[in-house]
Amino acid sequence: MGGGCSGNHEWSPSSRDQLDHNIEALKTRYPTSRNGWFGRPGDRQYVQVINCEPGTSAAVAERFFRDIGTGATRGDLRGGKGYYYQFDDGSRIQFRPVSSRMDSVVEISIHNKKDYKIHFEEKK
Repeated sequence: MGGGCSGNHEWSPSSRDQLDHNIEALKTRYPTSRNGWFGRPGDRQYVQVINCEPGTSAAVAERFFRDIGTGATRGDLRGGKGYYYQFDDGSRIQFRPVSSRMDSVVEISIHNKKDYKIHFEEKK
């Protein structure tokens, strides 16, 4: 995953509790797969897909990003390619409005868990 975090991070119960709360709240609005990741399995390992109504994928992805990042520190990705939220425990959520696949993507990197991406694709 691009733009990863480096260094040692202290585990912060309040930060991790906030992220866990954000995830649980989002599960009421977005589908999850068997492993608990948001979306359905995509065409590659560690890639998920959430289908959106035509013309809404960027807005849906940005709202998802804002909601999952509540309580974290926000910053800009290098090169103006998007934004990230950084939690105190080292967990990081990134949003790129336009990915290499020309859709919006949210990358989820939760401390001590597998990283994955969610592509927000428009229904055909």
